[in-house]
Amino acid sequence: MTATSLQGWRVLVPRGGEWGETVAARLRDYGATAVIAPMINFASTDDTAGLAAALARLQGSQFDWLVVTSATTVDVLVGHGVIIPENT
Repeated sequence: MTATSLQGWRVLVPRGGEWGETVAARLRDYGATAVIAPMINFASTDDTAGLAAALARLQGSQFDWLVVTSATTVDVLVGHGVIIPENT
């Protein structure tokens, strides 16, 4: 790619924060107009007891499968020290 290969393009960056800013800067380096517009807003829960219970159930093999749709969710699981059993 050249420094102007995206000249005239408007590119959506669907995630904010450091990642979004980094991607937007790289796009601008190539001539694009980067629009940062996070599509998902992550908020912590006030129900810490409910979260702890759900995470305990997850670690206790009480779920058949788990779908994780964002890196933020992975960060939360890691931050809580969750180890997902292989049979989940």
